[in-house]
Amino acid sequence: MQKVVIIGWFKFPFGSAAASRLRTLSQGLLESSFKVHVITTARIPLRHEDLTNTGELFWQGIQYESQNQHYDYPDTKKSLFQLVRKYLRDLRAIFNSWIRVYNLIRHGKIDSILIYGRSAISYFPVVILARIYGVSLFYDMVEWFPPTTFQGGLINPLFYDDLLGRYLPFLGCQGVIAISTYISEKYTHAHIPCFILPSIFDYSLSLNIKFPEIEITDKHFVVLYAGTCKVGDGFERLLDAVKIAFSQGCPIRLDVLGTDGLSGHAAKQRQICEQDEILVSCVRFLGRVPDEEYLSTLVSAHCLVLPRPESQIVKAAFPTRLPEFLATGRPVLTTNVPDVPRYLDAGIHAEIVAGDTSNALASGLLRLWQDPERALRIGLAGQNRGCQVFDYRHYMTKLSEFILNKKFTQE
Repeated sequence: MQKVVIIGWFKFPFGSAAASRLRTLSQGLLESSFKVHVITTARIPLRHEDLTNTGELFWQGIQYESQNQHYDYPDTKKSLFQLVRKYLRDLRAIFNSWIRVYNLIRHGKIDSILIYGRSAISYFPVVILARIYGVSLFYDMVEWFPPTTFQGGLINPLFYDDLLGRYLPFLGCQGVIAISTYISEKYTHAHIPCFILPSIFDYSLSLNIKFPEIEITDKHFVVLYAGTCKVGDGFERLLDAVKIAFSQGCPIRLDVLGTDGLSGHAAKQRQICEQDEILVSCVRFLGRVPDEEYLSTLVSAHCLVLPRPESQIVKAAFPTRLPEFLATGRPVLTTNVPDVPRYLDAGIHAEIVAGDTSNALASGLLRLWQDPERALRIGLAGQNRGCQVFDYRHYMTKLSEFILNKKFTQE
């Protein structure tokens, strides 16, 4: 049995898009007779139902642990002193993860390491350990950022950490798992084996969804956005699109799932909504819902929207929530960011619009509202297509071959 350790900064098994990707990937490897051990340096809630008598944590056969602290409740706003303590705690967690990997290697409990992310500070020692002890090393690369993403730009050392992290695979690895063709081409040109693994989802979960009867002719045309309204996700343009659609007579209501808008990136956006005479009555911040209620909340909307604009970040990434949105059978409005047209046909599997203007988003919303029969066809076709191209089961045989260094060809 091949023993794989997945290491990185992400909330596991739930709590973020990264957790969703790695949870599904781990599930597939487990079903392919791999033994999977997940190590995270992020703080995660302690799930007592996953705790064994030996003090280990297992979620559906996948062992996981945090080298940081567990918590029972979400973090609250911190003082300067508390922030300093947090950063010191995070640095200690990173150091502890190196020691943990070293001990696992010494005791023969690692055959392969999969690094999620690209932080040179966090993972350079892990790379060295893998090289010294002959452990197979892989990377799951899902995005990278330009300097403008970081406060202070080029003078922010975190940008250089991110930049140098992209070059870690050049120090020696067996391959890169790339979420997009953009990232894949960067490493393929350097003769590093690449496996393109877009966003994935377990489509068997959609069999358990209770689908409410919703007519688009209802009092409201409910559009749902899931996320934290962070910079680069196109939420500002979505708000403008809502106002345009409203001015065209659409009884639109935008539900924001994943944040209450009281803190973080969404605080400014909620303030904008509350001060706008149209948005104040059209936008609702729903906050987070329990994981078991997430999909049923998605299907309560008429349309699900991914408003990502054209940008350097989006060029390298892929919409993580696209497969789970398609799984609901609701029509999905998404922008034509790179790789989306690789998997979906516009107007057939999803309403795909240009990512450069709010008017394009508004036009897509209006088309779905004005032609409910077409919207229904798109939703069902998108669900079928999503199952064909985004269900994790379609990738696991080739991914197993990739990790085991068997004969491998990317389709």
